[in-house]
Amino acid sequence: MQVHYELVFEVHESVMEPSSQCIREIMEISMVLEEVPMKVNIGIGANWGEAHL
Repeated sequence: MQVHYELVFEVHESVMEPSSQCIREIMEISMVLEEVPMKVNIGIGANWGEAHL
């Protein structure tokens, strides 16, 4: 089974990298599952379509 959620964050370019790292860390530790790791993919773009190329 796969559960797919998408969150959209609008951040200034000057804080893009630290924001991405922080979001990934928070999402990956938000729920601890015994045998299935939480995997977080981050796409960056000027719009939703660019972020998913």
